[in-house]
Amino acid sequence: MPGDIAPLYAPIRRARRRLRLRSALEAATTASILAAAIAMVTMYLARRDAIGTSWAIAMGMTAGALVVGAAVWGAARRLPDPFVAAKIDRACGLHDRLGTAIDFARRLQRGDVVDPDTRAFMEAAIADAMRHLPNADPAKATPFAIPRDARAAVVFAAATAAVALLAFPRPGPWQICAGGRCASLAELDRLMPDPGAAPDDPVELDDDDVLYTEELLADLRRTAEQTRDPHLEAFVDEVEALLARAKAGQIGKQELLKQLAAKEREYLRGADEDLDPVLSELEKTGRELQKNELTRELGKALERRDLAKAEREFDKLADKLANDELSDRQRQQLAKALERAADQFDKRQRARDQKADRQLERARRDVRRLQRRLARETDPQRREAIARRLRQKQRELKRLERDKQQREQSASQRRLKRLHRNLRNAARDMRRDDAPSRRTLSSRRMKDLARDTGRVDADRRKLANQRKVATQMGDLKEALRRARRRGGMNSKFGKNRRNQDFRARARGGRGRRDAWRPAQPGGPLRSDSRWGDEDGGNPLGDPTPRTGDVKDEQLSGVHGRGPSVRETIITAAQKGFASRAYEKVYASYKAVIEEVMRTEKVPSGYKYYVKRYFQKIKPPSPESVD
Repeated sequence: MPGDIAPLYAPIRRARRRLRLRSALEAATTASILAAAIAMVTMYLARRDAIGTSWAIAMGMTAGALVVGAAVWGAARRLPDPFVAAKIDRACGLHDRLGTAIDFARRLQRGDVVDPDTRAFMEAAIADAMRHLPNADPAKATPFAIPRDARAAVVFAAATAAVALLAFPRPGPWQICAGGRCASLAELDRLMPDPGAAPDDPVELDDDDVLYTEELLADLRRTAEQTRDPHLEAFVDEVEALLARAKAGQIGKQELLKQLAAKEREYLRGADEDLDPVLSELEKTGRELQKNELTRELGKALERRDLAKAEREFDKLADKLANDELSDRQRQQLAKALERAADQFDKRQRARDQKADRQLERARRDVRRLQRRLARETDPQRREAIARRLRQKQRELKRLERDKQQREQSASQRRLKRLHRNLRNAARDMRRDDAPSRRTLSSRRMKDLARDTGRVDADRRKLANQRKVATQMGDLKEALRRARRRGGMNSKFGKNRRNQDFRARARGGRGRRDAWRPAQPGGPLRSDSRWGDEDGGNPLGDPTPRTGDVKDEQLSGVHGRGPSVRETIITAAQKGFASRAYEKVYASYKAVIEEVMRTEKVPSGYKYYVKRYFQKIKPPSPESVD
């Protein structure tokens, strides 16, 4: 047999690759017809809102997978060497030389031929095929052509594109509920526009909801007046204006909620800042200032976080310095106290910065060490454990870097540093020899300190107000989201007898039997289709009779003692809520409930009902009682 017969297989391999590619194109083209049909139906159903986004994505991925699978199947066809060699022989006029040579070569390799003459004949045929190899052209034997189903595939693709360009109207309720079977409420809300969102359908609230929103805004306005926060007053004015526009029908519910959210974001900008470190530093500075007689009251105010009083104390010191009311000894002692407080702050600041830098550097070293270990480790389980620890350390590093950046960019931290820098500058100015400049500069420094303290106090009040606004606005938006067209089928708080029934029962009355119908939220459940029409009797029974030898006596009251909380609540439920004792109990319980709802993160839906309940049992104002 001739020495190297590998060149015989080279044109066969090239021709086989071309045949596989051509077969893959044919199969993919045929499958694309079905894929285009699936895509067209999917797009039509999605544009008609008949299926959700997840279903549309799943069906689109199925269509794509169908085309890819068909191409893989076509490329995986079995193409034996004699089949490919026969195609090359016919296309290139080799008169079966290549196919015969391949067959003889295999038989010779297996040792099937023993006769020397036959073996010599086969080797001569193989040598003849090797001489004609330059005439073997795989491209000529396996030409590419347009797939036979290409025309149908183009038609279906064009139809799919046409469906994609069509515009479909949104379905109405008669289409959604066709056939007597309505979709779910969630599907109706998704498919149909909210009737409260249109400008010609204003937000409608019942009397209790109106009172509820008015009380929320009145509470915010009282807070703005008490804390002297002009930004909060302006925010309340803007919210009231938006509610008035919604009530007049100028904007719908969705637009109202959108604008309220925008106003809230604007007012709450910077609400995530933490002032506790700043106030803690002022407490430590206050304890340091209490060591001097002149700054003792100032130090006490700072330690108690009474920044308004601290601002007044700085103003008093500024006036004393301006009027030269301090002796040289007092002035030197005051300068020493201020300088010592500034030094202690700088010392704490350096220690805190060094600690943060050490933590940051340690986290960076840990990340680099774990990265090196991960690169060296080959065991899969250990790599997973190291990768998990690496991700944890990377998160810790990002947190430390973020905390450092926030400290550097915090406005309150900058004010704190400026305040202590002014303490040092004031101490330096008090030691000047020139009396006029000493009085002027030291007094001005004290005024700056008073102004810086006032700004920190304003930041604290604003932050507290922002947190309260976040809570109140959440309650307000929850009430507005629940608003429906008055008297509509989805009305949850329409004018009906349930509100009157609640008030009657809350005051100890009997209420109405027909106020709570079956299948209504809050109504009693029954196994039959009718509601009860009989009196349930007295489920509590008669009062427990007194036993023993007892008699009524008239006793004088004891000063400072009053009814218990239980007695106060029972009396209020029986006779009304207009008592002084009940006002105290109500205020105490409401504060506790609000704290619980804030700390426990109660869902807004539950908070809404709790606050509505407290609104209903709120004691009336003196004007309404009179």
